Amino acid sequence: MGGPPLRLMSVEPSLATPPWCLALGLAASFYALPLSPAIILASACGTCGLGLALFPLCGRAFRPRARLVLAFGLGLVAGLCLRIDEGGLPVPWPDAARSPAAASEPREDRGTPTLAFEPCGVSGRLAADSSPLRKGNRFYDLEVEEMVLAAPGMSARVEARGGMRVMAREGPALVAGSLLIIDSGVLLPSGKGGTGLFVAERRGLSTMPPPGFLARLRSRLRASFIAALDLAGGGGASSGLLEALLSGSRDELDAGEAAAFKQAGCAHILSLSGQHLSILAAAAALVLKPLGGPLRAKAISLALIVVFVFVAGTEPALLRSVIMYALASLAIFVDRPQGGRTILGLAFTIQTFADPGSARGLSFILSYLALAGLVVLSPRFERLFLPILPPKASAALAASCAAQAATAPYCAFVFCALYPAGIPASIATGPLVVAFIWWGMAAALVCGIFPAAALALAPVSLLLHDALALTMGFFASWPSLPLSGGATMMTAASVVLGAAFVYALPHAEHALGLRRARLAPRLHGSRGPGNVQALGPEFPGEPQGPRADP
Repeated sequence: MGGPPLRLMSVEPSLATPPWCLALGLAASFYALPLSPAIILASACGTCGLGLALFPLCGRAFRPRARLVLAFGLGLVAGLCLRIDEGGLPVPWPDAARSPAAASEPREDRGTPTLAFEPCGVSGRLAADSSPLRKGNRFYDLEVEEMVLAAPGMSARVEARGGMRVMAREGPALVAGSLLIIDSGVLLPSGKGGTGLFVAERRGLSTMPPPGFLARLRSRLRASFIAALDLAGGGGASSGLLEALLSGSRDELDAGEAAAFKQAGCAHILSLSGQHLSILAAAAALVLKPLGGPLRAKAISLALIVVFVFVAGTEPALLRSVIMYALASLAIFVDRPQGGRTILGLAFTIQTFADPGSARGLSFILSYLALAGLVVLSPRFERLFLPILPPKASAALAASCAAQAATAPYCAFVFCALYPAGIPASIATGPLVVAFIWWGMAAALVCGIFPAAALALAPVSLLLHDALALTMGFFASWPSLPLSGGATMMTAASVVLGAAFVYALPHAEHALGLRRARLAPRLHGSRGPGNVQALGPEFPGEPQGPRADP
């Protein structure tokens, strides 16, 4: 009756889900700054209309695709609403006061004189604890409530809403929720993608404590946590890197190390900053599972993570991690486990709506881009490498390629450079970063209980830190590819097209396999599905087998 049947290349089913498409639509409209709201609104209406029209026209098998189209359209609408909300906020100063160049540009004559107002004062409440800098300076993340504008011969006090970064020379240590009032200062022009920096003097600054016992308790716990990290790291650059990885704050990170991470193409490693939460959850579940069962262990581990994030800080990467863990745990509690794309899409939607201002930050964008690359592209890269590499090496190389493919286009626009060392640097430093996080968490716990143990634990932290710094410095010495103008766009487009090719390759192989299966009976003269054979020389690369008997 013939030889062995034809073996088709397997391809994973489509993992697109409505939450994932909703997040894609939200990101497309929220970050599409060059496009006008009218274009986005027209696209959103067209997409939603198409999704609604497909429901009665499509059969039951195609209705899930109609839901995906409708979810994408709703995401476009949601992102547009966020943009309009941001644009509709009270503007604290006129356009002419934003920069000296803007003030000197000719303006349309509207019949009234224009004044170049300059912001000279600001007040609001701290969104996070103050961060110390060198020489006694401090950073404050301020939720602005009021601004003072000045022009020649006049001043005005206006209500305002939004976030602002404030640096005060010799400023005091303040906790989240404190009221900060600055009577005099200077607004520096913003950098690329930034929101500007307001610089104030100590003498023009007054404060009021945060309302409530909970905020003060959190401040004391956070101070103890940072002190334990400092003891465990042995001080200096080692403690700064531990704080960056475990709390998401880079204020104590050594400037040279931060530059080395960027030059090595590993800036996303600092932005991920949530791996220790999975370690903490896994350790808690392992200890509690024999005592109360898997569900109770997961619930208690989730509570521990929430408390940890409350104490350590609400950096975007940490919030992303705890939101994703909470959503995954909730899905398991209701017996509806979800895939990575669904969880990531829901977390992105929730966090973007909760804090649109931080959603435009570098750490937020790199964190979600890197996770999206790991969720979407890592299995495809691993499938590509498995025939030539061992499984562990394939997984490590696939994760590095996926993260780099997802973050490289954005880094090309932000840093105006491409870092070829990113993939080997991520593979080489990945185990060192994991070991440093594990050791840092354990050492900080021990030093928090027994401070004298730092004498024995700090040398190990310094050794791990030096190994990581030397490895990162080696890859940072590799030459980068500076980009400018059209080269940036071409490089970003090339990376996106390459990632799209890797993503679509299994689908193309699957379609080719189906075509071969349909052609096989005619090519080999078989008369039934049982006689489909491996193809002959007409399809090179396929295993050869005997033809079917006529």
